[in-house]
Amino acid sequence: MVGALAAIAQKVQGVPLDWWVLSVIFVGSLVLFLYADARIRRQQISAERATPLSIRTLSEPSLGDFTIDYAGLGLGFGQYRNVTDKVRKRVKDGKLEITVSPEDLEEEVYSGKPGKHLLVIYSYREDEGLCKKTDVYQRMVLP
Repeated sequence: MVGALAAIAQKVQGVPLDWWVLSVIFVGSLVLFLYADARIRRQQISAERATPLSIRTLSEPSLGDFTIDYAGLGLGFGQYRNVTDKVRKRVKDGKLEITVSPEDLEEEVYSGKPGKHLLVIYSYREDEGLCKKTDVYQRMVLP
């Protein structure tokens, strides 16, 4: 491959071989970087859209028509800490009223980073997979 590049470079007069090699390396690196970045973003988006693996069992208390399937505290794009059990304990009379706070949920995740929020995936009556996102130190009321 290097020989082919050298032959091409020699045909073009006035352009040193070093510049051809450097330009090929630069363009190749740029293509690889963009491919890897796009792949990582696709993985992050698909992880965020994926249904969490936390499944309600028969031993869990019934909350009537309202069920919390998953609760995660974090930054998004798959960067969540599972706080489902802690949020379920806050449900009273089939309703969740909570001020989203890492201290109240006893989770110090991603400290010092902006954009933290609580993501809750829940079911209410016959609607499943409902989702609500609330920023830290804001009030969340469900359903």
